[in-house]
Amino acid sequence: VDPEGMTPEQVAQWLSSLDSCIAAGEIQKLQQAVLDRCIDGASFSSFVSSCRLGELGADLSGRDMVRIRKSWRSDVDAAKLSMASDAGSGVERGGEPSPARGRHDDFGGAK
Repeated sequence: VDPEGMTPEQVAQWLSSLDSCIAAGEIQKLQQAVLDRCIDGASFSSFVSSCRLGELGADLSGRDMVRIRKSWRSDVDAAKLSMASDAGSGVERGGEPSPARGRHDDFGGAK
């Protein structure tokens, strides 16, 4: 799943993955704000990239914000790389070959 395409519920769930590096109480504040304000993945990306996470009511240090930004960007970049790889291989999200590419044997003929 591309993080920028996440629903608010998915963003809140993603925030749970930060429990090893961000205080649980601050994660809960962020989760509640995401759900209350219906902040989807694209909107959360905006908060992250403009260093506005403090507007969501959590008391985050500069280090916390960097950790969140790095984790979010890493997941966004990984999703984009995966989607680009899938597009280049002719495999759609469901794992099936895309109809446009079809199936060919090693000699270029259709199967």
